[in-house]
Amino acid sequence: EPKRILVTGGSGFLGTVVQRHLQGRDFCREALAPRSAAYDLRNKDAVIQMYEDLKPEVVVHLAGVVGGIGANSEHPAEFFYENLTMGLQTMHEAYTHGVEKFVGVEAPAFEQDDGAAINSGGIAPTHIPVPCISGQHGTVTMREL
Repeated sequence: EPKRILVTGGSGFLGTVVQRHLQGRDFCREALAPRSAAYDLRNKDAVIQMYEDLKPEVVVHLAGVVGGIGANSEHPAEFFYENLTMGLQTMHEAYTHGVEKFVGVEAPAFEQDDGAAINSGGIAPTHIPVPCISGQHGTVTMREL
């Protein structure tokens, strides 16, 4: 049966790809991608309101606070905290609102200090980890969506 799928961060870099992938698929009755102006996921009441308003059956959590290399270097703890808060609240409220499946995706920015290829093993201090939370049924790749 086709599902109502909520994509947080649906207007971001990865979210737009996921949104495009969901369009016209037989498993997706409706793809929802509200903007942060409508629901600030750092605010628990806004997260609760989002679930009450949209009533998703599946959530793909891609939202994150990002700011580029300079901002990531200047505010690493703040960005980490805000992303962790969004992930925990979004996942917890999905559980309390009976969401069937929750998929969280980690999308950090990796970069080399010396400009060398990323597979050489070094990661610059601008790397800001975004908490990764997988659904109760395991992780899902884009191909599986």
